[in-house]
Amino acid sequence: MAGFEIPPYEIDLIKKKRELLTFEISAQPLRKDGKIIGDLGILRDVTTRKRADEEIPSEVIGYQSLLISINEAANQE
Repeated sequence: MAGFEIPPYEIDLIKKKRELLTFEISAQPLRKDGKIIGDLGILRDVTTRKRADEEIPSEVIGYQSLLISINEAANQE
């Protein structure tokens, strides 16, 4: 209710069965006639995306390594 927008941020929550979930929160003030009358907050479950992002780096590193090798081989004289 401070009157300014903040960028989206993530929080981790733990379910009863000890499962970790990650949520992205977007919030902004609601105004009417120039006065703040409330806040609008949206929570989005990004757990699946977050887990997928954590798995990508090893695959990307392997792919980048392959591209570097191909590039080096192609540029040898």
